[in-house]
Amino acid sequence: MPTTPRGKIHHDQSGQLVNNIFFRIWTGPFFEDDYELPGVIVRGVPSGHPTEVSPYEDRSTDLSSRRCPHHPDFVDIRRYEYIHCLICNFGRDDGDAFGHHDFEFIHAGRRLQEALLGAGLNGTRFAETHVELDGPGPSHLKEIRTLCFDGRDMRRPFAVDPPEANRCFHCGFSPIVCPTCPSFESFCPSCSKAAWGGNLLSKDPRTVDTTLQSGFDDNGLGSVLDFDYWDGNDFVGQPLGSCIVTGRVVDLLLDLNVTNIALQPRRCHVGGRQSAEYAHLRSVLYQENLQHP
Repeated sequence: MPTTPRGKIHHDQSGQLVNNIFFRIWTGPFFEDDYELPGVIVRGVPSGHPTEVSPYEDRSTDLSSRRCPHHPDFVDIRRYEYIHCLICNFGRDDGDAFGHHDFEFIHAGRRLQEALLGAGLNGTRFAETHVELDGPGPSHLKEIRTLCFDGRDMRRPFAVDPPEANRCFHCGFSPIVCPTCPSFESFCPSCSKAAWGGNLLSKDPRTVDTTLQSGFDDNGLGSVLDFDYWDGNDFVGQPLGSCIVTGRVVDLLLDLNVTNIALQPRRCHVGGRQSAEYAHLRSVLYQENLQHP
């Protein structure tokens, strides 16, 4: 049994958090869980059966601008250059954005491409995309291109409660949860024993009091972002997570009534910054569209 209380890993919600300046974006097909997420706006397709596009092959480069002394291999930018897509379930061609629920790629139709390129948003880029039709379908679906999220990962490091529990309960190695980047160890780097008792790592009841526990209670809003990591890009990448856009992108999508997309705000830590530093990123149309779907 440990000599100190068992700790819990959680999203760090300390300090000043602001909503509606950064949003997660994803595409359909949508499921019941998507509609039940807090603050989510879903714009499906009239048919209810959007075209599904799966990545078949891709080429990307991993970059790091956020050095971590504990995880020198941490990647905070994944830059895609080429995507080979397979349209595997053709629906009615009513969507502006295409995707697949198992992947975080946003494939844009011609109308959405032209709107984004003409909007003057920072970092708008599309990867070279080869589209393969798996069966019959309109030839202009081959004009789909893949929207790139070249901005660096803004996720804030996770926290442990109590802080002194951020260690291996077997050998004392610390830190298990990184204070610099959004990483934590599944197994202790020193003794190789389970470092946290998430639902999937161990079903052995003996580990319940000898590992960190998952304390994530974020009301479905996902990781907390940190404005200090923002690099000025309207399209923010999370190599192991979600595609994030600024409120400026959200307003463009809502103003155009872009179909087959879902949007959800992310909490962002702004520290002691003045509101003028991020007010221009806020969405003007989000709250209005949330109340009047």
